[in-house]
Amino acid sequence: MKTHIVLAHPEASSFNGHLAGISQSVLSAAGDHATLSDLYSMDFNPREGAQHYTARKDEHVSCADRAAFQRGELNHPAEG
Repeated sequence: MKTHIVLAHPEASSFNGHLAGISQSVLSAAGDHATLSDLYSMDFNPREGAQHYTARKDEHVSCADRAAFQRGELNHPAEG
């Protein structure tokens, strides 16, 4: 069995952190594939933002393409 444990606690030595580590150890000892992600140690940012999209495909869409798309003449605004 594959198990992925996600820990989101600011203190790695907390009770939650201890439970996550023990869980991973016990599952692995039983022959399972157990992985652990500690979101605080990964400096995970849960807020979505423009910085996640540095290269945007189809950033510019011409007015003619947009109008054709709205009329149903294109499947996607960037298709020509």
